Amino acid sequence: ERGVVMKNFVYPTSAGRFVARVVVTAFLVAVVAIAPARTARAAAGDDLLATGQSHYQNGDFNAAVSTLEAFISQYPTSTSRNKGELYLGCSYLARNASANDIASARSHFDYILAQGKSAGYYRDAFFHNARSYYNSRDYENAKTQLLEFLNEFPSDDFLQYVYYYLGVCETNVGTLDQAISWYDRSEAEFPNSPLRWFCKLEKATLHGRMGQYSESERQLAAIASD
Repeated sequence: ERGVVMKNFVYPTSAGRFVARVVVTAFLVAVVAIAPARTARAAAGDDLLATGQSHYQNGDFNAAVSTLEAFISQYPTSTSRNKGELYLGCSYLARNASANDIASARSHFDYILAQGKSAGYYRDAFFHNARSYYNSRDYENAKTQLLEFLNEFPSDDFLQYVYYYLGVCETNVGTLDQAISWYDRSEAEFPNSPLRWFCKLEKATLHGRMGQYSESERQLAAIASD
């Protein structure tokens, strides 16, 4: 006997319905068996990621790198992959045992940045990628990256660091007046940031280099009284 065809769906006869029930039952049993396995695998991936994150936060960057590399290798389709990529990039950046570590850090930040601004952890990857140039003393490229970050995220808590790093970059490329303006901006917009003391100290140093000794002394006095 043949079933009745309606809009591409075949309604089976009684014998067909029996076969269908057997097939559907077997499928559901398989799904029920697979679901816990998938859940257990996801949990194992989350645990591995959490362990790597903990190593990073505790300053054990070698362990963080190996653990997070294992997470990405074993769980490449995890919904938490971008978080793993970010922490792995930061672990390489913090370890900074060689030039290869900087390159490795950038490759993991680039993985996130390539997905576009809507990607999870895009902002963080953008900032730390800029920081990778700063850490390797490539101040021209660091300045370019930091200014791009400032353009994309004009009101962000990271800006207190962006302004400070821009000040250091300007100092190292010889534009001292511009450096002082970045330190001033950091202090003005983030008056309670711990970076304010570093900004004052940098300004005191720069004013001294420029022969502006009274202003240099004023900055040092401001540190002592803060």
